[in-house]
Amino acid sequence: MHKRSFNKIFLMIITFSLLIIIGGCGGGGGGDPYSPQPPTPPQPGSPTLTGLQLSSGSLDPAFSPTTTQYTVNVADTVTSVTVTATVASANASISVNGLNVSSGNASGAMNLNAGSNTIAIIVENSAGSTTYTITVIRASQPGYRRITAREAYAMMAQSSNYILLDVRTEAEFKEERISGSILLPYDEIENRAATELPDKTKLIFVYCQRGIRSEIATRALVGLGYSNVYDFGGILDWPYATIGDPPLYWADAADISWWNAAGRSFNISTAEQFAGVAKLINQGMTNFSGVTITLANNINLAGRNWEQMTGAIFQGVLDGGGYAISNIKIFSYMPDIGLFGTLGSSGTVKNVNLANVDITICPT
Repeated sequence: MHKRSFNKIFLMIITFSLLIIIGGCGGGGGGDPYSPQPPTPPQPGSPTLTGLQLSSGSLDPAFSPTTTQYTVNVADTVTSVTVTATVASANASISVNGLNVSSGNASGAMNLNAGSNTIAIIVENSAGSTTYTITVIRASQPGYRRITAREAYAMMAQSSNYILLDVRTEAEFKEERISGSILLPYDEIENRAATELPDKTKLIFVYCQRGIRSEIATRALVGLGYSNVYDFGGILDWPYATIGDPPLYWADAADISWWNAAGRSFNISTAEQFAGVAKLINQGMTNFSGVTITLANNINLAGRNWEQMTGAIFQGVLDGGGYAISNIKIFSYMPDIGLFGTLGSSGTVKNVNLANVDITICPT
């Protein structure tokens, strides 16, 4: 379960009248000499709005007369907005940042600073008043921005109106991902972004495995004109819950019952026994010096991932006997990947056929 932390928006409420003026918003000057108080829902009998919209961006959540707090994300190119509020009662008045506005008509333009801007809309009559607050988040000038995983999580907690973009491979995505992510591999962004990410002002959080591909992807998106993109690095640095379907590995099915340290020659006939060769090497149990391993059958490695032999340098002899090792699937973040890690000066591999080899090497 994710732990969520929210930045609270506080309001100053004065009976029948409220004036909140923010720096950079066109609506007059002034400050708030009072201690801020948490926002309250409309009181029984108090007037409410029947409609609320901005000249740019969409309210999050969608407008409801009983919902009084909203967030709107806009691009850095949006330097001002107007507010159009509608009220059903003819006896109610509307003010936007302290200036009266007619129901159904746009307010005056309010300038926006980069970052957070607060707009207060008050509807009141003789029975009382209700305050609606819109926090307009204007993106900074387009550019590459790197934040931490915790910073990204805190920003996600403030709004549901964002995209969580995984730029790794499909195999990595299936194995482990952050809930709610969509997949767009970093090397496909140039060709697919316009179709799959049509809104260039949308808040986008980008991650990969360790932080290299996420930076490449984020810079590519910025170059394409996306104005609200944040790179928070790799899933390995994500301290919260993840989901996925971990793959199966041959190491977990390895059979080493055929091995004894005194033997000099062994026949291998199953995939489990061949996985046992890798297990013995990877756990440092032997380097097979002076030992010959002969395949007595074709070895089919389908259904599981192969982990190359890297625990010790192979110093023995693998004689394939003309048989094939097929359906080798290896996924790695390291270069120079293969069936064996390193062959020693005495290591020999001969008479082996390889078929249907699938090796994926990813940058981190």
